[in-house]
Amino acid sequence: MVLTIKRTNRFKRYEKLVTRTKKYLVSDEDNRFRVDSKVLTKNYSPISKHKSWFIVKMV
Repeated sequence: MVLTIKRTNRFKRYEKLVTRTKKYLVSDEDNRFRVDSKVLTKNYSPISKHKSWFIVKMV
């Protein structure tokens, strides 16, 4: 599962809104969560090569 975090900041010089995104691979072993689910994640020791996060609960 891919977790996408969006952050909106104001550019200092031009004062425009800038949206930045960051994607994390999250472990979801049971496939309980769907797209657009809001979840609470926690950092963990590496589960695989790219996964080091797992889902704690749904918010």
